[in-house]
Amino acid sequence: MTVESLTNRQAPYSCDGVTILFALTVPYFNESEITVTLKEIATGDETSLDINVDFEIPGVGDPDEGKIRLIGDYAATPPSSDYTLTIIRILPLSQLMDLIPGAAFNPTNNEAGFDRLVMICQQLVDALNRAAIAKTTSGLSGLVLPVEALKYLRGNAAGNNLEAVDGVPPTNIWRYGSGAPSDALGNNGDYYLNTANGDVYYKTAGTWGAPIANIMGPEGDPGDMSNPMTTLADMIVGGVDGAPARLAKGTGLQCVRMKADASGQEYGAPEISLDTTPQLGGDLDLNQHTMVFAVPGTNLIAVGDHEIVTVAANGVGFGAALYQKSDGEYAEADADAAATMPCTRLALETGTGSKKVLLPGGYIRNDAWAWTTKGAWLFVSVTQGALSESLPGSGKYAQAVAEIKTADIIFFNPSSMQVKAA
Repeated sequence: MTVESLTNRQAPYSCDGVTILFALTVPYFNESEITVTLKEIATGDETSLDINVDFEIPGVGDPDEGKIRLIGDYAATPPSSDYTLTIIRILPLSQLMDLIPGAAFNPTNNEAGFDRLVMICQQLVDALNRAAIAKTTSGLSGLVLPVEALKYLRGNAAGNNLEAVDGVPPTNIWRYGSGAPSDALGNNGDYYLNTANGDVYYKTAGTWGAPIANIMGPEGDPGDMSNPMTTLADMIVGGVDGAPARLAKGTGLQCVRMKADASGQEYGAPEISLDTTPQLGGDLDLNQHTMVFAVPGTNLIAVGDHEIVTVAANGVGFGAALYQKSDGEYAEADADAAATMPCTRLALETGTGSKKVLLPGGYIRNDAWAWTTKGAWLFVSVTQGALSESLPGSGKYAQAVAEIKTADIIFFNPSSMQVKAA
């Protein structure tokens, strides 16, 4: 192969709480050379993922070939937007080609050896790019990095190496407390505020001394309280010419509003109407963002698109697998016959009739479920309206409709393909 890429890493992917497939573009010889690292954006903490435990590399013929695929806990709960994912190729620093005198020339093996050297060079350049190095014009060499507890690094007086020194305490820090400060507090150059009386101190020569200022000004004007409130729940409002006026409390569920003649305030019933069928007045622009749906946190809840239609048959109740009949109504799907397939909706209500809520796709939770294998597919059962972790038998119609997330949560994403088992 050729090594056309100029680096051994891929720019960090932004996670979104849904995606588990990430393109793998760097060339490699062995899967063990691929490393995947999750970084928490807020803290910078990094977590290295283990191959075949936390992620896998699908092989030839797999529909996800050319990608890395998160598995295990990271597939059940994909990393949220608080994280980034970085893919880096790390080769062992070894030379595996043995040239035998007089043997036939094998261009494939030779090219692989050169490719390996280029990849190792890219790996070393990547490490150097993240290291502290001297300027190009510097003549320094043999620098030593002295590491000592609670000390700082700096250039030595000769300017030819590094040294570890004690840090200089920061100054000009504001400290505060109730009462005068103790000389044991703070460093020279610090300030202290006594919150009890507003005195300000400055520390010099190891002592705070007497206050240098006080930030509390004279007592302010108490204002005009000629019309104070005298009854519980009364309000003071601006009256004529701005003078305060007392507004007696109203009755339950009233609100303060301006009088019709704008002469003052009064209590009255809120003039708010409830719109039970709100609609958008135009397209909803997400501004290049993605709507992220949380996994249901309580029983009998679904997160995703909802649809209100007529259900003709539903003996299972919440979570029933339904197919659409020729008259447009929905009934229980059954893998026994093509006429009762495919499943395209899950019921979010019990019973039948018009205006029943269905789930075309998304997360759904039912604490009565007890699925066993995370990441496995669920299929339409030969029991009307039910789902099963097992494929139906011979002569039945197999359709994968949902992925198991936990024992009681699935992600409903029905396949459009159904296969009749031989």
